Amino acid sequence: MFWLGFGVTIVGALCLALSQSKHAKLILQRELQRPWPIVARGVGIALWLAAAVLGAELYGVGIGIATFFAWACLGSWAVALLATWRRPVAPARRR
Repeated sequence: MFWLGFGVTIVGALCLALSQSKHAKLILQRELQRPWPIVARGVGIALWLAAAVLGAELYGVGIGIATFFAWACLGSWAVALLATWRRPVAPARRR
């Protein structure tokens, strides 16, 4: 169940990142068209709330909320690495 909560927070963080045009350009190489940023923000918030509830249900309120924050930090870190990852560019040919 730990990995389920971690996966939910990663998808939630990805949705929250895609709701912003700058991050969507970094990840998808284009912006999302309306109404998709609003939908992505709503889905991201809902997934993070679901992960917080899941953590509280699994481990109790105190440890569950701490676990949620661990999931949120690691999930956001993974999405940030995805956004800044550069695909290899072929070297320019010399004439």
